[in-house]
Amino acid sequence: MRSRFFTPDWHPNDENIVVLQGTLMSALGEKFDQAAGQPPACRLLRLDAKKVPHFSWAKGETVVRMYGLGPFEVNYVNPADDPRNH
Repeated sequence: MRSRFFTPDWHPNDENIVVLQGTLMSALGEKFDQAAGQPPACRLLRLDAKKVPHFSWAKGETVVRMYGLGPFEVNYVNPADDPRNH
């Protein structure tokens, strides 16, 4: 993970995130904008497949568990954000 944030992306499958420790901020959109972010109302976040792109970032030390049906794929809105292209 670059810094402490995930750039806007989407997935072909549902993504489930459980916040085990700390605070995970998230928002929907194609551009990273911390002002748009909100912490989830609970410690479980579900992002639907192939919907609006989303992004997230941690506030301080944060531990999450991500799970879903595989194979799991990350599609970056901006290809320059994809670490596989570096």
